[in-house]
Amino acid sequence: MLLCAYSITFSLLLLSSEAQDDQESCKSVTIDPPHLVVRYGDLAQANCSTAGHPGMIGWETPVGAVTDMNKASLLWSVDNFTHWSLTNIMCYTLQEADTQCAKTLPITLYKPPDSVSIRSLSTTVEGTELYEEGTHVHLECTVWDVAPARRVRVTWYAGAQKVQDVTFLTAVNDSQSLQNVSTTMQVILSREQHGTYRCEATLELEGLQPYPSVSSEPYQIAVMCMSLHIYIHTDTQTDRHTHARTHHELRASPDREEYVLSHLLVYGTDIQRQTLDGPEINCPKKIQVKENEKLPSCAVGNPPPKVFWTRGNNMVIQEEPLSRNQGGLYTVLAKNDAGRTANQTVDVEVLFGPEVACPKELQVTEGETLTGCTIKGNPTPVVNWYKDKLIFDPKRTLSKADSGNYSLVADSTNSSHGVYHTVYVVIISRGNDISISSSCVLLMVLLCHVFPWL
Repeated sequence: MLLCAYSITFSLLLLSSEAQDDQESCKSVTIDPPHLVVRYGDLAQANCSTAGHPGMIGWETPVGAVTDMNKASLLWSVDNFTHWSLTNIMCYTLQEADTQCAKTLPITLYKPPDSVSIRSLSTTVEGTELYEEGTHVHLECTVWDVAPARRVRVTWYAGAQKVQDVTFLTAVNDSQSLQNVSTTMQVILSREQHGTYRCEATLELEGLQPYPSVSSEPYQIAVMCMSLHIYIHTDTQTDRHTHARTHHELRASPDREEYVLSHLLVYGTDIQRQTLDGPEINCPKKIQVKENEKLPSCAVGNPPPKVFWTRGNNMVIQEEPLSRNQGGLYTVLAKNDAGRTANQTVDVEVLFGPEVACPKELQVTEGETLTGCTIKGNPTPVVNWYKDKLIFDPKRTLSKADSGNYSLVADSTNSSHGVYHTVYVVIISRGNDISISSSCVLLMVLLCHVFPWL
């Protein structure tokens, strides 16, 4: 009954709890910590204590409420704290002299971001991952599933150098739930600004040291500097210079005897000078390729040429391995960025083997040679027969004494190892056939004597 009376009395007195917080009698009530900062899913815990002699002490909260009698302190504890809407709770005491006190514990529930990503909102040069020099590139940094989002600071880095800070104190609402926040940074690209960019999100909360932070993966920016290609030809009378309009147009005039390429970057800090050469086919007119290997590149030149293979009227994918039935005449074509080409017909021979197909038991008629096994390979394998570890000539005629176990070894010059096969040879005697024929004749003679009418 006393506990019920205290509860009813405290509920009525709580209406004036904020005013009582400043009274002298309430100064002895303390909460540790005075502001609870807890990570999402962690243990939430705080202790309320008083130097006086309370008749009752308790925590007023929808989660983990607890009261006790005649205690100077009381612990509030909740496992796996995930309550975004619970931003404060209250500790109250009721003194024996009917004096009540109440103190509020602010709670900040936080969660570091799941991830931070970076992407470009600008377009690259068509067909490449390059940006043209002078492009205004907008990079977007997104911080995923973070709380409280107002306390996030995003820092941009170019390489190891910090270039910009962004906060969200006024940019997002004061929500205690998970949010995604994004910010953009503009970079006007010059040749000095190629490299990696990244953004890092830091959750700046009072009471947390160090602040939790998550970084994005590096984003690579490659700047394509504007360039000018110059072909220079000097004849005996005047100096004539022909300029290609872009770095892609590398054209050569048929009347030139000498080709020189100068590569000028716009900023003038990098000049490369090299002689145009080729393309030239450097394959012999007949080549050998092992089965399951690829066709070679077979071309050189400056700038490096692209190589194409055809067989008949069909384009052949150079990277695909060849099979044994794909030998024959091919055409190799080389083409460079200057528009110059070269081609050549190449006879491709596909090497394979050796391979042996032979039964476990081979029957050979007496007086014949050792045959019955099939040996394949290109080039034709060298075959050796062995009996009792001694070389055996397969062209010699066989007798009954030649029955037994034989070994066959097939070697090829294009193979690092030979093929070994064992076979049992059975010699069939021709004498057995003659005996059978004589018996038949004798039987016919006897039958004619016994039955003359036959």
